[in-house]
Amino acid sequence: MSPPFGTSEIDLRRTRWEHHRALMDLTKATGDKFALGGLAAHSEAPDMRLVVLPSDPQLHPVPLDDSTAGWLSKSRPSPYDGHQISWGDGWRATSQAFVLGARWDHAPWRRYLALHRHGGLEAAVAGISWQRRDQGLRVFSLRHIVGLAWTALDIQAGVAEQWDIDGPWEVTLALRGCRGAVLGGFAEGWQEPDDFRSDHRVCLEEHALHRWEVDAIEPEVLAVNNTQPTENTFGSTHRRHLANHGHFDGKFDPRFGW
Repeated sequence: MSPPFGTSEIDLRRTRWEHHRALMDLTKATGDKFALGGLAAHSEAPDMRLVVLPSDPQLHPVPLDDSTAGWLSKSRPSPYDGHQISWGDGWRATSQAFVLGARWDHAPWRRYLALHRHGGLEAAVAGISWQRRDQGLRVFSLRHIVGLAWTALDIQAGVAEQWDIDGPWEVTLALRGCRGAVLGGFAEGWQEPDDFRSDHRVCLEEHALHRWEVDAIEPEVLAVNNTQPTENTFGSTHRRHLANHGHFDGKFDPRFGW
């Protein structure tokens, strides 16, 4: 079907994406509810949420059946040769997605990975920021942000291949509660915020929302090379997920745990 006169296909696609993001409260206008819509309503308020939407989220190429559950639940090595992320041993189907999550009894998910019927993934995690009591600073871990994005996008690339889903895609990265916080968790050779030599700067924005439109899911490119907006959000132009000293000089430093 051709788009209405005067409306391009890319405009229609962006309208579909915007509609689905609004359902997840992934807009700057949502205030305290930012990024807490959809499945995130059943989780601890995440520090980070990554959402990938296919070209047409109204299509349903992925069946929510035992075969899909087995595919998503299987163990996968870290794509960056680091510690494997455990999404939790609890899983369930919902009306629109299959969810793996770390959940005890009826408590909210602390982290989860969800594969939607439309073929897009989302991942959310609490606990990649911490409060420094001595300085009163909240610190977001940069390598955890990059590592989680890389891992989820690697699985997303597998979904696209498994169910033959073509692009373009929209990738959205949301960080909650950034105002007054700083970045930390850097690669070797960079000073952490508690180092007196650090030139850390606090974030001026309440929340961060970054999005990319891509023709294909290239996990390393998206996760590692497109981190500049995150650094910019916290007042920096550096690339502190890449080591500037030692064995991993110039590369992503995977020596951190989950």
